[in-house]
This record gives sequence, C-alpha cells and structure tokens, in this order.
Amino acid sequence: MMTPTVRKILIPLLLIVGLQLWLLFNTTLHANQVYVMLAALALAGIPVVHRFTFRMIQRIRRVTPRTRAITAVAVFVIAAGYITFTAHRQGRALYPKYHDNQ
Repeated sequence: MMTPTVRKILIPLLLIVGLQLWLLFNTTLHANQVYVMLAALALAGIPVVHRFTFRMIQRIRRVTPRTRAITAVAVFVIAAGYITFTAHRQGRALYPKYHDNQ
C-alpha cells in the first residue's frame, strides 16, 4: 500500500511523464489541444472548481439502480437513433441481406 506522502509525489510525476510521452509520440498535435490542456490544468488548481469537480465525481460513483436503468435506456435509444440516422443518410437498408457467392 502506498503512503499518502508517496502518492502526493508520485501522481504528479506520473502525470508529467505521461504528458511528455504524449507530446513526444503524438504526431497530430494541434495548438488548440495544448491550450485546452493548460486551461484544464489551471482550472483544476482553483479550489472552488476542484471541490465542485470532486463532489460531482463522488455523486457519479454512488449511482442508484434506478439511475443505472434510466442511463442504459437512454444510451440504447440514442445509439439506435444514431445508427438508424446514419444508415439512412448513407443509403443503407436496415434489414438482413443474403449474398450469393456464385
């Protein structure tokens, strides 16, 4: 088990290493991505934003079965609508087809 002191030191170091590896190996880096990351980092340093984000994450962690069911139904409806819309826009039929190899 990691002590809190080691964790406080190790997590920022691992974040820096991960960021450096991402910058090193990402060949499609755009300036906008860097600006968004810097803005997110700056916002995370503001105590009010940090506390709000932490509360929201804690709230998401304790999901009731009813909320899980509603989320599952919502994802299903949105995904089915998206697939149907995309198939229609691409001129594809949404029924089984048989392809003869002859």
